[in-house]
Amino acid sequence: MRSHGTIAIAHRFMKASMSTATTGGAAMTLFPGLPHRRGRGGLLDWRLKLTYVGFLLPAILLVVGLVAYPLVNSVVISMHSGTTFDIANSTFVGFDNYIRFFNDPAAAQITLNSFIRGIGGVLPSYVLGFVAALALNRVTRGMGALQVIVLIPFVISGPVAIGIWKLLLDPLTGVPATLGVNMGSLFTNEQLVWPTLLFMNAWGSFQFYTILLLAGLQRVPVELYEAAAVDGAGRWGQFRNVTFPALLPISAAICLLHFMSSFQDFALVYISTGGGPLNATQTLATYAYQIGFAGGYNVGYATAITFISALYMLLALGILAGLGWLIVKSVEHMRVRRLAKTLERSNRSASPSPLSMPSARLTVKPRRTRQPSPRRRRYKRFMIPVAALLFALFSSLPTLLLISRSLDNVAPGPGNVSILPKELTLQNWIDVLSNPTVWSGTTTAPPLVQNLVNSVIVVVCVTAISITLALFAGYALARWRSVLSSVFTGLLILTQMIPVIILIFPIYVLAAQFQLLNTVGQILATSTMFLPMAILFFRVYFAGMSREPEEAAAIDGAGPIRTFLTIALPNARTALGAMMAFALINSWNEFLFALTLVVDSNQRTFPPAIHQFTSGFEFLADTAPGGQAVYLLIPVIISAILLSLTIKQFTTAVSGGGTKG
Repeated sequence: MRSHGTIAIAHRFMKASMSTATTGGAAMTLFPGLPHRRGRGGLLDWRLKLTYVGFLLPAILLVVGLVAYPLVNSVVISMHSGTTFDIANSTFVGFDNYIRFFNDPAAAQITLNSFIRGIGGVLPSYVLGFVAALALNRVTRGMGALQVIVLIPFVISGPVAIGIWKLLLDPLTGVPATLGVNMGSLFTNEQLVWPTLLFMNAWGSFQFYTILLLAGLQRVPVELYEAAAVDGAGRWGQFRNVTFPALLPISAAICLLHFMSSFQDFALVYISTGGGPLNATQTLATYAYQIGFAGGYNVGYATAITFISALYMLLALGILAGLGWLIVKSVEHMRVRRLAKTLERSNRSASPSPLSMPSARLTVKPRRTRQPSPRRRRYKRFMIPVAALLFALFSSLPTLLLISRSLDNVAPGPGNVSILPKELTLQNWIDVLSNPTVWSGTTTAPPLVQNLVNSVIVVVCVTAISITLALFAGYALARWRSVLSSVFTGLLILTQMIPVIILIFPIYVLAAQFQLLNTVGQILATSTMFLPMAILFFRVYFAGMSREPEEAAAIDGAGPIRTFLTIALPNARTALGAMMAFALINSWNEFLFALTLVVDSNQRTFPPAIHQFTSGFEFLADTAPGGQAVYLLIPVIISAILLSLTIKQFTTAVSGGGTKG
């Protein structure tokens, strides 16, 4: 549901490029230490070139086959009409599908909803993430535990997170009922549905900003704060003159990236409201999906809508990028003017006739800063951990309420609901774990235990495939400078700009043609979606790695394969662990491909299975709120364990830190 590594890759890519540009002629060597002919353009020998082609070929085949080809095919599909996925039996209509959308009376509302989802998904998350980063930046004790608690909503899959909020906001058994507030269902109220959805989104996505901004804060030189303090700046002055300008470029970049993700988001609206009530929350992504898979299977019209959505997104990105550039330039201009005024005041404080005065009097004394009182210092030291704990409470409160509900055996009814358990018991857990439906499933519900096993299989396969191919391809791109490597690098960067919703229809058609509407198709598609980002990540890492050990190995006669396996790979353990953690958590939570490419519910992974299981009428009618809480807590516990085991590597992957160069 989210994509959180592109900004890290861009940051490391620029850093490695700058490092390479400053190392002189040695850095321009194609592969230092390895023998190669000094012919036209200094070409590598054929053996070395074939080795690098072999490193790149599997990744090229996957990216071209499951990204580039489906993208081109989607253009063809969008110009056909028909009720099947068989283009050969459909009718070519040119741009009629595009015209049809603009003539749709609901098009304006659906487009507006997409912008509400995009902009409304960014602003609250950014504000919360910025404040949380400032609070956590000054925490010295218990940082690891705080990170796990704050990041838990970030790694919970969309169906589980939305299920939690639906249970907690239920008008009869949720928190509003315990407080005596009767607002009805917030998900069917046209005035309150968008604030509710955006609040839920902020709860689960502000951590993205926190991680990246926290990494940016830790890279700001301490000397800048010391200089500002010497100049008389207090806390607010240091924030205005140092912190905010330092974080402004990265803030603009991650806001643009998050806008792309939010504008094209599918899961939040699809799972929580389905586009209702009365199309009040219908976005371009959910509208296209419903037309393609539930509205007569008109995949041509649905694909045209996805391209229109991408066009709107690109236009909005251009406008937002321009505004961001103006803001950054304005802040820089204000800093320059402020610095000029400071220097002017310093010159005025000096003597106008320096030749007639002792040299000691030429020294400009810094402005004296007002030292805070001991009571004020104690107050500040107290408020920093309190602010961090408040964000931890905000992140963990829904889970705590869920735990409370799972331990309460009181039947729901007027006056019975409460925040704390009235009758503490484990009966809800016993009933769920001993329920035969969980183990065997029914005609309408999948077996959740089998789906859990399916998730483990998919996660292991996706991580192994994507990381292995990315390691070899990233190393080849870092060491081999050629037209092929440059073109492939550009293709990888381009794929990061393509919304997944555009590819879902042609990938479905491709999987159906090769009879891969099963777990194998899901593994291949999910691996390919992670592959470009992982390749770019490793390409930047290996480009910034010292080449002296590889030169020594080459002098000893080691070939490129042996050099990679014995020198480069062992030195890439940090980057390998970071990307593995990122792939594990994101493949565990993958929803769109698991929902679309796997027809048999018994073969689906856990996220779409738990959505199908908990949204059925039979489940809602026969399962008490305490039992529903248990079903949702189990994947939360699994995600928390997975996060705690990979917290350091995961934050490294998202923030782009921890690499050499």
